[in-house]
Amino acid sequence: MRRAASLLAAKDPSGALNLDETNFDKKVEEGGYPIATKLDPSLVQVVRANNTLFSRAGFVGTPAVLYCAKGTNEVQAVIGVPVNIAAFANT
Repeated sequence: MRRAASLLAAKDPSGALNLDETNFDKKVEEGGYPIATKLDPSLVQVVRANNTLFSRAGFVGTPAVLYCAKGTNEVQAVIGVPVNIAAFANT
């Protein structure tokens, strides 16, 4: 949870996530982005809410994506990496 909040607090969250994945340490199963020493409590709450949502949806691992298709309010779920990520992103 602390690393996720740190990623959200980054000036460039997408770049921070890329760094986290690029420098992922498989031996200890830890991301490569540094954990902030002081975390914004509101970001910690955002991560907790997201974790609760995924838990209630029955997801136990990653990757898992919840999204609403364009023009709908219907929640869709994808477990695992979509085969065609570009097409998925345009959904």
